[in-house]
Amino acid sequence: MLHQYLLNHYKEFDFIWSSPPCQTHSSFRHNICVKFRGTKPQYPDMKLYQEILFLKHNSVCKWVVENVNPYYEPLIPSTKVLQRHLFWSNFEIQDMKFKKDSIRTAQIPQLQILHGFDLSKYKLPNKRQILRNCVLPELGEFILNQSMLEKGNIVTCM
Repeated sequence: MLHQYLLNHYKEFDFIWSSPPCQTHSSFRHNICVKFRGTKPQYPDMKLYQEILFLKHNSVCKWVVENVNPYYEPLIPSTKVLQRHLFWSNFEIQDMKFKKDSIRTAQIPQLQILHGFDLSKYKLPNKRQILRNCVLPELGEFILNQSMLEKGNIVTCM
């Protein structure tokens, strides 16, 4: 549904951040769950590469596609690796060191504090997975600021 939304509305934005489903690309899922826990392997969800190619050849606004470090060599080389994420973009992203997070071991309360929002009032099937998939707010702000550098503007998010 979000994939189709991007296709239908990409011309309406000044900046696009896309983060297609990452579970089937995850090195954790493949190396731990499939190899050692007996989870069935799955085809990688190719929406990731569809969105990169689509934005690269059709979008005129600044865009970034974020995903996990996959268990395979990326089919399209990323433009940047920061923290535990790969990024593809149509603007330069500088190197930056970010604090090491404890995403793998943190539980819902710690993850909510880390990301700065509370999911306790929402009925969601896997809150921990949702929170683990989030990008650190500092990293998101850094990427947004990088997209603005060419225009000479720097945005500070509150």
